[in-house]
Amino acid sequence: MLSDRYKNDQKPLLTLTKQQQLQKERIQQHIDEKFYTFEEPPCLICNNPSVEILAEKDRYGLPCSTAICQSCGLIQTTPRMNQSSYNHFYNDDHRNLYVGAQSPDLTYINSRIKAAEKTTTYLAEHLSLSGIRILEIGCGIGALLYTLQKRGALVEGIDLSETYLEAGKNHFNLNLHTTDLFQLTPSTTYDLIIYSDVFEHLLDPAAHLQQCKKLLAENGTLFIKVPGVKNIMRPYLNDFLRMLQNAHITYFSADTLTNLLSQNQFSPLHCNEQIMSLWKPHSQAAPAITNYFTQTIRFLKKKENQHLLRNVLSIAYNVKNKLIR
Repeated sequence: MLSDRYKNDQKPLLTLTKQQQLQKERIQQHIDEKFYTFEEPPCLICNNPSVEILAEKDRYGLPCSTAICQSCGLIQTTPRMNQSSYNHFYNDDHRNLYVGAQSPDLTYINSRIKAAEKTTTYLAEHLSLSGIRILEIGCGIGALLYTLQKRGALVEGIDLSETYLEAGKNHFNLNLHTTDLFQLTPSTTYDLIIYSDVFEHLLDPAAHLQQCKKLLAENGTLFIKVPGVKNIMRPYLNDFLRMLQNAHITYFSADTLTNLLSQNQFSPLHCNEQIMSLWKPHSQAAPAITNYFTQTIRFLKKKENQHLLRNVLSIAYNVKNKLIR
C-alpha cells in the first residue's frame, strides 16, 4: 500500500454534498448486502494474476482495491464489479455519486462544452476534421460531438444512459443512440472512433479494440483520452488518491496504454501523459510486453512522499502562526 491514507477507513478524501453522501451510503449498502457481484480477473494486458495492492478505498471512501501488475505495471481495480453489477451502478448510482445529480443541468452542459473544446483543439491539430465520419463511444450528452460538428465533421454517438442522450438530443440536436459498440454492424464505417474519458471504465478493453477494427474505415483513426497516472499534478492536486474511483477499471500511463494497444495491433500516431492519444490499426505481430512496474511504483511512491511532506509542512506552518499570535 502506498501509505496509511489508502487504508479502507471509509473516510472520503473529497467533500461530499448531502446527495453524494446519501448515494455513497446506498452504494455501501449494496456492497454489504452483496447486491453487487465482484470478480477478480488477471491483468488486462499480460493476463498475470500477481499484483501489489496500492489502495483499499477510493476518493469517496468506498471500499475499492486498486492494484498494480508486477509483470507489466498496469494499474487496475481488483476485485471489481462484474458487468451486470456495473450496469446497475451506472443506471442508478453513478451520476448521483460523481456529479451529484441524476440529470444534467445547464451548468453541467456548459462545463462539458468547455472541456470538449480542448479535446477538439487537440484533434484538429492532428487530423483534418471537415467531412469525416466520427463515432463516439459513451458520448453522454454529446458535448464533444457538438464541438466537432461545428468543425465540419459528420458525427454520431452511442451511450447507455437514455437520460443524458435525451438531454444531448434536445440541447444539441445530435444523432445519438441508446446502444453499445457490439450491436453496431460494419456496414457503416467511421474515419474516427472516439473514447473520451470512457476507456478506463471498460471491463474488456481488448474486445472493444477488436470491434473498433471492424468499424474503422480504411486509414481510420482511434482516439483515446483517459486520466493519466503520471498527470496528477494539476487535475488531482498531485494526489493519486484523488484519482481513484470505483467506476474506473484501469489507470494508464502512456507506456501501459501503449502496451495494451500494441497487443491488440494498434500503433501510436501520438500519445502523451495527459493522456490524449491517436492510434492506427495494423496487421503485424504484437510486440513483447514491456514491464513498467518498477518505474510506475517508484513514481507513485515519490508523489506520495511529496504529498505527506507537504501536509507536515502545512501543519507546522499553522502551528507556528498560532504560537506567534
